[in-house]
Amino acid sequence: MRLIRAKCHVGLIPVYIVNYRYHDHGQSADMRVRKNMHHEGAVIRKEYGVPGGPLGKLLKVYARVKRQVQKLVLLGRCDLVSGELRLKKHLRAKTSFSSNIGVDKL
Repeated sequence: MRLIRAKCHVGLIPVYIVNYRYHDHGQSADMRVRKNMHHEGAVIRKEYGVPGGPLGKLLKVYARVKRQVQKLVLLGRCDLVSGELRLKKHLRAKTSFSSNIGVDKL
């Protein structure tokens, strides 16, 4: 949003990046990794004093709506379908990624 306000041109990438990030050997498609990332985000929000429970959910919805309105005003369009819904078909309960690729062969 800052780039757009600074009159920078932000283009669209014609190739779906999801095809490169969300595959059987990637961390992005692993539900375990996503669960840990959501947990870390919740811990960070708590450390910064963001409330949890119903008020926290309300603030999350408010922030999401605010971003969509900003996109609508600045870009002339907004996201009607969220990224979470679009990526759902690419997610796996467990992928075959390893953070120690090649270590076993040393």
